[in-house]
Amino acid sequence: MPHPVISLKGLEAQSLGDQLNLESSIPTRRSIVATSRISLLFLTLASAILFLYQHPLVPMSSIYTTAAPNPAVGWHSRAVRVHGSFTPTRASLAFASQLNAPVDPEGFNAAFFAPNIVVDARGVVLKVRSQDWNSLTSLARRAVTELPETGLFRNQWRILHPRTGYPIDWLSVNLDPHDELKEVAVYGYEQGNDVLEQPVGEYTTLPPILKELFGLLQEARDGYVRGEEDTAVIDRVKEVLA
Repeated sequence: MPHPVISLKGLEAQSLGDQLNLESSIPTRRSIVATSRISLLFLTLASAILFLYQHPLVPMSSIYTTAAPNPAVGWHSRAVRVHGSFTPTRASLAFASQLNAPVDPEGFNAAFFAPNIVVDARGVVLKVRSQDWNSLTSLARRAVTELPETGLFRNQWRILHPRTGYPIDWLSVNLDPHDELKEVAVYGYEQGNDVLEQPVGEYTTLPPILKELFGLLQEARDGYVRGEEDTAVIDRVKEVLA
């Protein structure tokens, strides 16, 4: 009986096919390394996100407190001038802001009287929109009821500056017509600088309430020109504050 003839080419082709099938069924070393690198990158990224959430470079609370401006921004430009006489009284006083500066030691910023009247730095009498009034008076009351006392003259919060001689803005709030006015002041207020000379309680920077309020009160000086203010109106207001 003749022996079967086995083709070497057939065997080589079959062996090559089996090898290819075997290699395709087992992940290559390159694919394993690539997968490992992707997994490592994902874990590193996840760990970094978790760390920044637990130890943020910027306090998470500040993201919410500084994201949107106070709706009262622009209150002075929206106020309407009141024509006729105005008589300020202690009973109707809500709060007032005054100024002590080297060039203006008895300066005046504004005084707010119920239900919605303000006398600005020019001595002009204005009617404030109700929404703006509510925002401003709420901040003023919170400024003297929610923050720790500094122990300094006029309850003064002092901003750190490279030199002395900066103005002092102070607030007088009428919480009770039969009691003394509650005061809080800021030395050297300026936008973009809120670091305190010394900590006050847990605060090392000016509290957001004061930063917001004293920033809004700067609007009361819009259009002010020293020597052109109505001193008669301002003097009547100062008598109420004395």
